[in-house]
Amino acid sequence: MCTVALRYAPDTRWPVLLLAVRDEFTDRPWLPPAAHWPGSSLIGGLDLESGGTWLAVDPATTSAAVVVNAAPAATGGTLSRGELPLRLLSDAADPAADWVARARGGFHALRIRPDGLTVWSWDGSALRQAEVGAGRHVLLYPGLDDPDHPRARTALAWLATLPEPDPRPGLTPTSAWGAWTEPPHDLLVDTEHGGRRYASTSAALLALGADGLLRYDFTADPAADTWAPVRLPAEAAAPLTKGAAA
Repeated sequence: MCTVALRYAPDTRWPVLLLAVRDEFTDRPWLPPAAHWPGSSLIGGLDLESGGTWLAVDPATTSAAVVVNAAPAATGGTLSRGELPLRLLSDAADPAADWVARARGGFHALRIRPDGLTVWSWDGSALRQAEVGAGRHVLLYPGLDDPDHPRARTALAWLATLPEPDPRPGLTPTSAWGAWTEPPHDLLVDTEHGGRRYASTSAALLALGADGLLRYDFTADPAADTWAPVRLPAEAAAPLTKGAAA
């Protein structure tokens, strides 16, 4: 189960602040965030089994997309859920059931654009779409802001305590994010399924700015202070409009 905790405040300098924790089998091979897809401006971690990603970022449009697995675990489809973030940022039109229905299992897919956040949920039979309003939110296996899930309650309570960060490019992750770099232990997993270790194998912090600013930090150990900035194109590290504060 992965966890996406975010604060959406559309009228602020940093409309989107997001923590995404990836939970996966530790023996499943992957690579850290980079430009893994030739001919594309997308950046994200690479799942070496599927060729997809759990979180994709497009510095060219200050957009992002993330996928969280959901029930049912398998639907007989042929499309890896790891392709969904890539398609959400690459397709010119909104995603439609003709390709979403081909996913191999249920999912919740969140697309983040400067003009709003949209989540699509697929349970193997019906596709649901909803716009995400301003405020604090958490996306988990059961869906968005499930009041009955203890991890959702933990994430929302944690978000409510966080001071406003200063995620300007050039600052260290700790200086930029403060307490955001220390997610509660209850948001992380480390267990065993069928003789395989299943744990929180990485986490990302993402800030989308109103002036085209973008900050992306990553750690391969969410329980330790090992955060580092993800290398972005130069144009994504500077304001795209005049008058933005430094």
